[in-house]
Amino acid sequence: MNKILAISEVIPVIQNRKVGFRDTILTKSGIKVKLSSSLVRIAKLNQPLECSICGCIGTYMMQGVNNHEDGHHKDDSWKIMSWNKERNRPTFLTIDHIVPKHFGGTLVPQNCRIACHFCNSQRGTDMNNVEVPENVPIYHQAYSLTPALEFIRNKLQNVITITKNQFKKVKEVVRDYLTGKSQSYRRATNKNHFREAIKRGLAKVGIMNLSGSIIDTIVEAGVITL
Repeated sequence: MNKILAISEVIPVIQNRKVGFRDTILTKSGIKVKLSSSLVRIAKLNQPLECSICGCIGTYMMQGVNNHEDGHHKDDSWKIMSWNKERNRPTFLTIDHIVPKHFGGTLVPQNCRIACHFCNSQRGTDMNNVEVPENVPIYHQAYSLTPALEFIRNKLQNVITITKNQFKKVKEVVRDYLTGKSQSYRRATNKNHFREAIKRGLAKVGIMNLSGSIIDTIVEAGVITL
């Protein structure tokens, strides 16, 4: 059975104390609440506990919330619950990056707003009708895996002979390397990391004698200017 708490038992405590991620607080009702990074960030924003997109308001807290509609994945952390009118079902509040990570958005307070899980997921990386706050630090150049690898497959056929299975292995290596370096291969904001990932991916399938200029051409094919 899911545990339920009043918001007033948790959020003010986080706001008025020096607590960190994975800390545990004891509520007045005697329930121990292990804090997640999302919950701490929401509380520290000091914004109204409502979705900035659909306007649904946080009304209570619950532990053990299904992240997916099929109910297969369960998260035991505490979340601020609300009611999404469009889907006519409960949801929970999350942190939404105004400038998404995909486009170089950083995790600073001025780039964060509260949104319910449904609205945040539906928005994805869409920047339409989004007003970007002033002075939001972002990476002005990122490297996207898809156009770089499409360039290898479509434009370098005379230089690189690569099968479909080899191409799949290249993608796996590149993604694994960049995930370890930047936590998201879609926003590889370091050119050297991206270049190294491409080289490792090609080396995995035996392509190791390409000139530096060709590697740089592949890297530049993946550039996204923000």
